[in-house]
Amino acid sequence: MRTLLNIIIPILLLTSCSNDDEIENEYSNNLLDSDVQYLLFNDDIRFTDNNFTFSQLDSIVFNYQNQNITKVIGGFEIYDPFSSYLNKRLTNDIYDSIIKLNDTYKVYTHPETAPYYFTDNPENPVEYIISNNQIQKAIRRDGLVLNYYYGDNLILEKNDENLLLRKFYLENNNLIKVEKFKYDLNFEINDKTEILFQEYDSSPNPFKGKHYLLGAFYRSFSENNYSNYVINAYDRLDDGTFQLYYTLEVSTPFGYNDDNYPLFGNYE
Repeated sequence: MRTLLNIIIPILLLTSCSNDDEIENEYSNNLLDSDVQYLLFNDDIRFTDNNFTFSQLDSIVFNYQNQNITKVIGGFEIYDPFSSYLNKRLTNDIYDSIIKLNDTYKVYTHPETAPYYFTDNPENPVEYIISNNQIQKAIRRDGLVLNYYYGDNLILEKNDENLLLRKFYLENNNLIKVEKFKYDLNFEINDKTEILFQEYDSSPNPFKGKHYLLGAFYRSFSENNYSNYVINAYDRLDDGTFQLYYTLEVSTPFGYNDDNYPLFGNYE
């Protein structure tokens, strides 16, 4: 009997240690915060412009419950409501509460601030329907519905009137280009913006499938991590062609932790 116990006890101890290691590994690469330089707030569906300032806060914090992000500390408040453009600054006085129900993520922003745009309803959540890490639908706080259609290395974003709003181009499971369109009263494209995402690594992306996180929408489409992007803006000439009138290139290098995850911030 003693011999049998001498065999069983080490096995149980080994199994327990193995399970502890699995639990530790399971939680070890939850991203706890992210420096804002690694996020991109342009064209976030919760806003209608790109007027942001970051002087008061340089990182956003993620709180978890049962492996799901339930709270994001850091959000935008209107600081010049009398301006023709609603200027927004990032502050830790604003936070998102995220409620997950099956494939639906409802993002409530607290405390309720001044509307971000004319038809905005701050009492409503922004809703994201995400299946298998792919966004299927998003509903803005004013009720605008965005639908996503998947093809070969191409995703189309359209509203309920079937108007094409954005094109997402993928290569090797990474988002490499986005085209955003603006229309005149005749529903002809009069302005086009493209964002080129470059210099991808081969490391896992902690934002994969997390389209609902503030500033992480574009990163969430990719398996890996870009460290450079270029924004080009075009307007339409009288002959119907488009002319480049603005360009911006941003480089955001980063290191890696021991598990080869990008050091956008700290990990659990």
